[in-house]
Amino acid sequence: MGTLEQVGEQLLAAEHVLATEYSFDLAEPCYRKCVALLEHDTDLRRAAVELMAELYDQGILSDEPIAYLVHVLQWTEVAEWARARLMALDNPRCHGRPLEKIMEALSADWENRDFYKFSD
Repeated sequence: MGTLEQVGEQLLAAEHVLATEYSFDLAEPCYRKCVALLEHDTDLRRAAVELMAELYDQGILSDEPIAYLVHVLQWTEVAEWARARLMALDNPRCHGRPLEKIMEALSADWENRDFYKFSD
């Protein structure tokens, strides 16, 4: 299995945990595996961003896994994608909060930061 497929698998595993266990703690190991796969592979960055965007647009992936990765990796292009999607919404006030949360994850004081350990 290739690295991008492993990232996708971990994102979907984290989403499953969030949807069934409602636990950031239990999802975080999946996020950290994604970070470990992505942080040193700059060639994979564009494909990973496209994968996250595609999974989000299909309703398969929520904002939380994406926001975690944006916060840790500081990938501004994901926040730029979220901003473009927000601006394209017919009613951003009603439907845009998840995209705003992704953009806000670039901040050092990201609102969900306290829910995570960021290490073992």
